[in-house]
Amino acid sequence: MTDPELVQRARNAGVVPDYYDWRGQHVEVPAETLAAILEVLDQPPTVDQRWADQDAIGPVDRTEPGRAQPRLTLPTERHWGFTIQLYSVRSGRSWGHGDLRDLAELARWSGAELGAGFVLVNPLHAAEPLTPVSASPYRPMTRLFTSPLYLRVEDILEYAALPTPEKDLIAGLAAPLRAANNTPELIDRDAVWTAKRRALEMISKVSLTEPRQAAYDGFRAQGGRRLREWSAWCALAERYGADWRDWPEELADPRRGVDKVSGDAELAAAAEFHAWLQWHADQQLAAAQDAAKTAGMAYGIINDLAVGVHPGGADAWAMQGLLVPGFSVGAPPDGFNQLGQDWSQPPWQPRRLAAVHMKDR
Repeated sequence: MTDPELVQRARNAGVVPDYYDWRGQHVEVPAETLAAILEVLDQPPTVDQRWADQDAIGPVDRTEPGRAQPRLTLPTERHWGFTIQLYSVRSGRSWGHGDLRDLAELARWSGAELGAGFVLVNPLHAAEPLTPVSASPYRPMTRLFTSPLYLRVEDILEYAALPTPEKDLIAGLAAPLRAANNTPELIDRDAVWTAKRRALEMISKVSLTEPRQAAYDGFRAQGGRRLREWSAWCALAERYGADWRDWPEELADPRRGVDKVSGDAELAAAAEFHAWLQWHADQQLAAAQDAAKTAGMAYGIINDLAVGVHPGGADAWAMQGLLVPGFSVGAPPDGFNQLGQDWSQPPWQPRRLAAVHMKDR
């Protein structure tokens, strides 16, 4: 039996000291495991205390102190819907990879013609900004932003302003990828992103109209620090590799990394491009949700959320004070995998999350 004092210390730290396994049997976490976890949790943060600020993760609802926050209500009636891996939902216009227009069309059809109440979609979180692109959506570089792999290039308004030769070039990039939709071959994310990125870089050079510029400026203002950090991480990843732990030592500090990007013209241009991509991803995801609701769906698009993030990715870089180095989360043995699973993702620090008022989020 595990030492009761150790068990209580674990509970106080937000660590569950026991669980029921896949056979329904009660299992106590070994004492040496609990002790190792507590030792890591007691380590001071690797970055300064700015991460203890309320806005370290994002905006916090600052209503009256002690006032209960509203919670989502449970559904009053049952609805059915599709559960999909969006990258596999490919139409005749997809670039070899399902996209947000495909999601909108599926939602419109299933809602209006079949009476579906929702479409549950895999995590759409962003991966590396350059190839090779990770295949799994469950170990992303960030959970805050959307993968531009899901963009429908031709739906970007500025595409229409391109001269004919550039449109023809984009059509040539898309053609072989669209042809692959009708084959049993596996999805080639690297080929898709290489082609889409080239097309998107061309479109990004089109000047925005005054209303569009105002909309983009508003998006950037709303994205705030997190958007600046994500776009800066992408720019630095393109220069130094997609794992911040391998970067020059001074860039391990997110503030210094963001400053580095701001003071380097090439890095700043790269960061601007990645912020611009997120603007379009946000618009196209909103358009898919609008299509779902217009079709009569009760809930519309429901996005899955990855359990954690890649330890070398953007969120792990920007939120070092809220993540725990030294061990990773996973799953205990079950009927599918009797050895258990290691997901290679750093867990959140529960006490620091509580300190920034994120305990119930």
